[in-house]
Amino acid sequence: MSCRTLSPIGLHWKHCCSGNHFTEEIPSEIGGLANLKYLYLCSNNFSGSIPPEIGNLSNLEILYLNRNNLAGKIPFEIAELKSLWMLDLRKNRLSGNLPTWISNFSILENLYLSDNEFSGKIPWDLLPTSLYALALSNNSFEGSIDSTIGNLSNLSFMFLYSNKLIGQIPSSICNLTSFLYLHLSNNSFEGTIPECLGNFTSLRVLHFESESLSWLHYENNSEGLCSRVSQLE
Repeated sequence: MSCRTLSPIGLHWKHCCSGNHFTEEIPSEIGGLANLKYLYLCSNNFSGSIPPEIGNLSNLEILYLNRNNLAGKIPFEIAELKSLWMLDLRKNRLSGNLPTWISNFSILENLYLSDNEFSGKIPWDLLPTSLYALALSNNSFEGSIDSTIGNLSNLSFMFLYSNKLIGQIPSSICNLTSFLYLHLSNNSFEGTIPECLGNFTSLRVLHFESESLSWLHYENNSEGLCSRVSQLE
């Protein structure tokens, strides 16, 4: 059945296209569903690249393509999805740098790119300030966490574990007082963990797990933090 024969009005792909065994490439004709708001194609066996025609879905708010076998770079045309607030591309074979056009997403709240083959530096200064959850774990991102991370004042969940990140954790992270879950393990961070984390009353889970990181004035700061978080490594 051609995608053009499906009515885009009220179509909810979560119930008809996710968690199946579809194979081969995502058809380019999907770009013809001009009124589509939610696209769930997760947990299938789609291969090939993400069709650039998805960029024609100007009303799209949610895009789930996770848990497939998609490869290549994220097409530039995705930047045209101005209404997107959820982008989930986890567990594929996508590669390349995190595109600079990520800054085009003014209302994006959830960006999930974990478990792919992305590399290069994270463009911290271009990440949308609307982000609530950022998942970039299990890739090959390198470089350090830039001080501009402090501009992401809405960020509550951040997963950066198992990359090639280095350097110190910037003090500007102290601006992110809404953190609930922070996971930075299996990188090469060094220096001291910012003391301010001990004052994050909302923090529930914290993973560091690095021999190169240490608490500054450990006895004075770790007790208050450990009493509030669910897990500290």
